[in-house]
Amino acid sequence: MKKITSLLILMMAIAISGFVSAQTLPDPPTSLSGVATHPTIIELDWEQNADGNDVLLVYSENNTFGTPLNSISYSAGDEINGGGTVLYVGSDLTFDHVDLTPMQTYYYNAYSVDADVVYSVPVSTSAYTDVPVIGINPTAIDFGEVAVGYPETATVSFENTGATILTVDLSVNNTDYTLDAYTVDVDPSTTEDVEVTFDPAVAGPSNGYITVHSNDPNNPYIYVSLMGEGYIPPVLSVNPLTLDEALTTGASSSQILT
Repeated sequence: MKKITSLLILMMAIAISGFVSAQTLPDPPTSLSGVATHPTIIELDWEQNADGNDVLLVYSENNTFGTPLNSISYSAGDEINGGGTVLYVGSDLTFDHVDLTPMQTYYYNAYSVDADVVYSVPVSTSAYTDVPVIGINPTAIDFGEVAVGYPETATVSFENTGATILTVDLSVNNTDYTLDAYTVDVDPSTTEDVEVTFDPAVAGPSNGYITVHSNDPNNPYIYVSLMGEGYIPPVLSVNPLTLDEALTTGASSSQILT
């Protein structure tokens, strides 16, 4: 009797296996892409298949993925047997993977899942959490002598040679110096300029610096030194303020101005 029961169980397992293997898999999502938008964030986008099936999104740090099991409903945080962690399941078309490690590659698989909880083959992508790289020119500005009341302007350029947006916050420690912008966003492979104005309030040396705080993790703080000296410009005075002389035709006269 035990042998018959075991045989029936085996036959049922084979039948179920054959049924599952004969199931029609849904088409996979039509696309999957990922791009770092911050040193710790990767934005993922995909398109659903023609049937509009939900998508199961899985990530791995070592590009090792298992296969989702049909009839098993997964939730965010679940581990796939064989490799991979579930990030998202649903009908949305985008997901932000956050709290990542800068300068690391992350790998992703996306599967369509139909109403019968059958999973498609995956589409794959990877993304690298690159960081912005700041460059500053110049790192010191010497305005020389500037007359009080006659401000002078110079330019500081901020370059981003990284692959994500560089965000720069600026402050100045001397009120004789002002900026035309105190927050600057620099797209990858571009440069943005900021004007620095020196308007000395009194005569004498006036030094300071610009504090440059950015999201470049390797250079979060950089300082641009500022130097200049105010002077009182000469004031021209004339005495007398008016000249009055009655002359006949061809006559001339001279008067002294001081």
